[in-house]
Order: sequence, then structure tokens, then C-alpha cells
Amino acid sequence: MRTAGPFVPRSADFLSPQHAFLKALSREKVEYLVVGVSGINYYAKDARQVISTMDYDVFIRPDAENLLRVVRAVLRHKCGLSYLNQDKKLVAIHKPNLRLCSKLAENKSVLLATGPYHTVYDLVQEISGFTYDQMRAKAVKLKDKKLGFSFSVGRLEDLLESKRRAGRPKDILFIKKFKDVLLNP
Repeated sequence: MRTAGPFVPRSADFLSPQHAFLKALSREKVEYLVVGVSGINYYAKDARQVISTMDYDVFIRPDAENLLRVVRAVLRHKCGLSYLNQDKKLVAIHKPNLRLCSKLAENKSVLLATGPYHTVYDLVQEISGFTYDQMRAKAVKLKDKKLGFSFSVGRLEDLLESKRRAGRPKDILFIKKFKDVLLNP
């Protein structure tokens, strides 16, 4: 079991577009935490253990008011924003709308934000095996001193368990390859 706590890259050396995005969410009082491989990377012992991923996964509290804050934050941060509708087609969101956010919360729709440097943010309202509150209860709080804000990351064991419960071939392969390295650095 890991006791030293998560590895956090030295933010004094670079401005992380992901952390700038999280700060935009925090400014709007969005309830969120970092999950998936994005969250797992904060537990890497050093930069050699960081796993490449094409997106940044953010678990948002699934309620209409929180989603409205998400939409405001993302649009103010000058990111593109869309969601997957029932037909799995991307639909752009151009302005905050409580009625739309209620529908998105009810359907637990995935929102996709695209930012500078081709960054992609998956804003999810559900993950395998955990409710938002369950994941939040054991989350780890981190601080970006350069940007002056704190954010939460799912607990490593919970993030790995969520991947296991998802049961997708890529998640099973991921766990086989990285679980021992991450839990026993």
C-alpha cells in the first residue's frame, strides 16, 4: 500500500492546460474530481510512470445546477462544448440553459470540452462501480500552487476498481499491466 501520497508534477516549471481548465471549473464552484487514467497519473512515483492518454477525465456531480455551472465555466474558458445525444451524435452547446442541463443530468450525458493545444476533456456523470458521492468521500485533495487552487482526485484503489468493474478489454489490459507498479512503487 502506498503511503507517500500522490506524485504531483512541479507546476512551477510549466502551465498545465488541464490545471487551467480545472481552475476554471473551480472558479464557477463546479463539483468535480479527476478520474480515469488522468486521475491515476497523479499517483505515479515519478514522470516515468505517467501513462499517456488522449483525454482528461473529470467526474462531475450529476445534477442540473452543477451542469449549468459546468457549461458556464467551459464556455468562459473559451473551450468548445458538446454532448452525446441519445443517437450518439455530438451536439454543440453555445450558451448556458437550465432546461438543457436538466435533460443532460437526467440522461447522465457525457459532455466533451475541447480546448487549446488539442486538449479534450471528458466530463462524465457516472463511472463504473461508484456514485459521485462514493468516489468523492475518499478522494485526495491536491493543490496547484502556481495557479493557486485545489482540486480532488479519486483515490487510486477506487480508480483501479472502477476500471476493473468497467470490464472493457482495454481496462483489463491496463490493470494487468499497471496495477502492481502503481500500488507497489
